[in-house]
Amino acid sequence: MDPKCRVNILEFLKHQHKDKQKTYSGYKRSQVWSSFQKELLKKNIDQALNWYVELLVSAQSLQLFDKLIGFYMREINIANPNLPSYLLSEYILFTETINNLDCDHQIIANHQVIRNHLCEIISILCLSNKQKIIKTIKLKKTEFTPITIRQKIEANRETWFNNIWKKDDCQDFFIPLNEFTWHLSVTKNKSKALYWISWILEWFKMCNKKSGDLECSRRPIDGVSKKYWNSFVWIIWEIIIWETKTRKNNKLLKQIRAIYSLYRYNFKKSNITSRFNYIATAIVFLTKTLPPIDFKLKIYSNYSILVNINCKINAIFKKIGKNRTWFIKKKIQNDFYNNEFMKTIPKKKVANFPNILNIKKNKKLEEEIGKSIYLPGDVYKKAIEKIRENKKVGLEYYEKKQEIIPTQKIENKQPIINTARQERERQMLQLSNFLYKKKPSKWLFTK
Repeated sequence: MDPKCRVNILEFLKHQHKDKQKTYSGYKRSQVWSSFQKELLKKNIDQALNWYVELLVSAQSLQLFDKLIGFYMREINIANPNLPSYLLSEYILFTETINNLDCDHQIIANHQVIRNHLCEIISILCLSNKQKIIKTIKLKKTEFTPITIRQKIEANRETWFNNIWKKDDCQDFFIPLNEFTWHLSVTKNKSKALYWISWILEWFKMCNKKSGDLECSRRPIDGVSKKYWNSFVWIIWEIIIWETKTRKNNKLLKQIRAIYSLYRYNFKKSNITSRFNYIATAIVFLTKTLPPIDFKLKIYSNYSILVNINCKINAIFKKIGKNRTWFIKKKIQNDFYNNEFMKTIPKKKVANFPNILNIKKNKKLEEEIGKSIYLPGDVYKKAIEKIRENKKVGLEYYEKKQEIIPTQKIENKQPIINTARQERERQMLQLSNFLYKKKPSKWLFTK
């Protein structure tokens, strides 16, 4: 690698704890994430790659890959059906390289393999067709009453997933999961299957606030810690994989298993709700029958575009050093102003007025408030005396002005009259008389 293309982020990592919300070039981290996702939706590769470099240099490599997978599940899904298996292979390679590098962000930012692979993923996501997935259906509290549940039940029997259900599983999930399998396998209705999944998630949230977790029987899952084996989520995934096996479509099974393995990586309790889009994409894959999903579609159509972008990626890393120098100069100026310059200016004593709006009227409180105000006695007395003197002077002046002074006769001089002004005033008087004139009485109109 050319040494000019290398980026030194050691100084940034040292001072990162002071400004956690700032990126390498001094931008807000939340704004960078939002603008990055917007550019991916708009298919602006150049701008998206600029924000990608900014995030990679700001020690956001692990979060970046999770965001990219979430973007695919939310915004693309079946528009590029062969992409989950590709993302899985790239994620495995990415985690292996990072573990070999001991998660050193300085080495990760300057690693050419990581740069090229992430650049390739971003360009594929950017150029892919977009198809937004349905979000979780918002449910009212009336949806959880027994009457509404009876009205929503459509399954003809209660034995659609007996081979998956265990004795220790929570009975609250039996009916909704049975309805979910019915719509997934028989009706193939996407909206109704998503309805029951969102019902389960909402019920989990409600019960988690009141009584705690709704634990099910232990299901050993590879890559997941033992404390999460009791979660109800693994029953849903067992139903989805069982249904895909019944379709006897190897390509479909490959992609759904890839989505399932991506769901399991770095799994936490918070991922039950945050990774809902993973389950939703699997449901869309299984319910899309008319027209069926075309797995012959290529992941990317123009390979030459990807090659050209990978060749130009190091040029973006050269530019980012200029933004960093600008940010440091601005920071030095701000630090000088806050630390050095402001110390020279004497601080003024400010009265601490309490919030009187929320205080009830009380004599004791009013006395305490009066004591807290900073008012030196001598200054206060002098100010009152000055105000009184000014008032006396003003009265004397006013009385003198009101005295009648005899007018002197002016010979051979006529007063200057502004005819235009007088005409305007006359018109205004006529208008005011017309507007504010009283209505004539009735007897005038009688004969």
